[in-house]
Amino acid sequence: MKAKSTSKFELDGIPPLKEAIPLGLQHLMAMVIGSCLPAILIANAAGLNHKMSTLLIQAALVFAGLSTLLQLYPIPLFKGFKLGGGIPVIMGATAMFIGAGYLLQVSMDYQYYLALK
Repeated sequence: MKAKSTSKFELDGIPPLKEAIPLGLQHLMAMVIGSCLPAILIANAAGLNHKMSTLLIQAALVFAGLSTLLQLYPIPLFKGFKLGGGIPVIMGATAMFIGAGYLLQVSMDYQYYLALK
């Protein structure tokens, strides 16, 4: 019988609990910060109040969780087609559109300013 690997660097390696807990906490922090940061930056750039900023961050976390669950546990739609990949991947918000969102906010404020003149 093949011995269990305790290496954290192998695909099926199971690290000891004293290593798994800090690594899990590190992964959790990276997930939460990576999902919240784009929402925080967009809320700040848009000048949202505290209540709306909180709502935007909560929505980012909820949809990141739902899309992660969908990737982990795919939903069969019809014969041979499933919605989701069935792979252990973390889905979250992306920071790619922060610049475009900020420019859109600035241009909308500028157009509103010109309309008032």
